[in-house]
Amino acid sequence: MAWRKKKDSRPTVEALCAEHRNEESHTRYVASLALQIFDAVRAPFNLHRRDRLILETAARLHDIGYASAPGNHIVEGIGIVQKAGLRGFTDAQRNEIIAIMALHAPLPDTELAGRLANNTSHPSHIFQLGAILRVADAIDHSHLQNSKILDIRIRDGMVHLRISAPKGSGNPERAMAKSDLWQRVFALGLVIEPVWRGVTVRPRNAEPARRAIRRLLLAHYHVLRTSVRRAARTDDEKALHDLRIAVRFMRRILEAFQRPLRKTSAESCADQLRSLAKKISPARDADVWVSLLSRPRYASALVDASEFLDRQRIEQQRARVELRAILNDTATTTLLTQLGVLLRTELAGTAEKRGRPFGPVARRQVRALWKAMLEKKAWAESRKPNSLHSFRIRLRRLRILATLVAPVLSTDRTWFIETLREMERNLGRIHDLDVALMRAASVQAPPALISAFARRRRKEMKRFRALWAQFNRSSLLKRCKAVFQKPLTAEP
Repeated sequence: MAWRKKKDSRPTVEALCAEHRNEESHTRYVASLALQIFDAVRAPFNLHRRDRLILETAARLHDIGYASAPGNHIVEGIGIVQKAGLRGFTDAQRNEIIAIMALHAPLPDTELAGRLANNTSHPSHIFQLGAILRVADAIDHSHLQNSKILDIRIRDGMVHLRISAPKGSGNPERAMAKSDLWQRVFALGLVIEPVWRGVTVRPRNAEPARRAIRRLLLAHYHVLRTSVRRAARTDDEKALHDLRIAVRFMRRILEAFQRPLRKTSAESCADQLRSLAKKISPARDADVWVSLLSRPRYASALVDASEFLDRQRIEQQRARVELRAILNDTATTTLLTQLGVLLRTELAGTAEKRGRPFGPVARRQVRALWKAMLEKKAWAESRKPNSLHSFRIRLRRLRILATLVAPVLSTDRTWFIETLREMERNLGRIHDLDVALMRAASVQAPPALISAFARRRRKEMKRFRALWAQFNRSSLLKRCKAVFQKPLTAEP
């Protein structure tokens, strides 16, 4: 009787990724980047040819545990691969793969990574392959596959890695930060040389709606995560500003595209973002208040009020302390985790499938917000602070959505967005002055300061009336309406 080889029942890499809802777009791209780096440095660093497949597999699987345990995905992923095994790989090779996987995190668990590496036959090579994976993973830190390696050269005793990346993506900076292991395990240091490009994300008219929405959300998600970390540690006004903008933009996307995002956690994420926005408002209001008091036009009203100014700065610092507590709270951590799951698990698989094109969906939403704004013209023509502020909110929603989906609007989109922005800024200044007047009365500010605020508000109101009258001319209203009624004739 002929002897038959026992069938290997262990899963393939593809089967394991499918079973655990792996973010294929990211991990496949990281694998391709890692192999580019490996091929460029294999000879000078004396890496083995067999290491190429080991590195590629570790890159494919480095986030395999994210869907199951986003907060501890490295340990979870190691457990998945250890338990299931890998078809086509020996146990020794599997141990090498999981040791490399353990090294990809921003701050690797050196005890775990070291123990796993030392359990292999070539620990030094494992650390080198892990160093390559860390850098490759960071080049796609945005998870948007929008950065690429232009070339890799060795000169002046260093490896120079030139990366093309959009401004604001954070990918080159992250790659430099995650080159820490490289600097320790390779004889030649690594230099990241960014070549900056323009816009991070440009949604396309014909791409599936979910894919475009996911890309838009991802771009602002990474700004949100970074600004939360920065603002939670220090009094960083730019971080607070970036945080507020990211929260605002993500809310607008989630709220505008509820239908394409149904049967996901998008609604829950939008509710949590709304809650976070309310919590961080006091710190923003305190910053605006102190900034107003510091402006030269109000200096004469505060010449003899140094104690008053000192008290307001103390209140500002108190608001910032409360903000840091909010950003370090478990509710904020939970929000970031849930957003990560939405983008990297729930939408990652379905976003690539064919569906309704994004352009018509986006233009319909812009049209709906346009109508909603015009329905409240009476608010714009009121002098009541609450009415003006409510109108500003509607105006801002329209402007933000138009900005996000600008590439699928007509060629007049820049003029349209800037027209809305000018009125929004004017209403914003009026709102800040209204808040300042209420605050000034409550903290017993000098009467001269209250009078100065009132005079400035009258000037800003006069300016807004002129802008609003110009905007309501029939010719301009028709021009605005055409922005979201005319579909593009070609892809941007």
